[in-house]
Amino acid sequence: MPGRKMERDQMDERDDSNDPLVGNPALAEFASSEGFSTSTSSMQKYTSPAINTGPKLIGYYGKLPTSTKGLVRTWIKSRMRPVRQVTQSNQEAAVATIDTSDVTADRPKRGRRRKVVPEVDTTASTITTTSAAPPSAGDSE
Repeated sequence: MPGRKMERDQMDERDDSNDPLVGNPALAEFASSEGFSTSTSSMQKYTSPAINTGPKLIGYYGKLPTSTKGLVRTWIKSRMRPVRQVTQSNQEAAVATIDTSDVTADRPKRGRRRKVVPEVDTTASTITTTSAAPPSAGDSE
């Protein structure tokens, strides 16, 4: 039955599988035409030698990465993941809510601390700050 396996492999392969795609715009456009939107800049990242997570390259035409339509289709299929099955226990865990009202009260405020800006009183000869605490009864000057 070895002939039967070859027939199955030939059925999976399309007529245009060996057609070359030269350059990242062509690779991204072909992936998008297959239904998986990919931008040119993302394809540049995927095919760069430093990242190298894109479709298998057959070489470079000058400095442009070159691949085939069949290799790009294989890469697209490899990036797909199966649908995650939701079980009853997963649904119950997803529906359960956590009361965070008491946790957020103790959390420090986000953002930068504000600078203390001195207020200048034009009538007085001293400078007072807005964050200064009022003098207590035990303080003497």
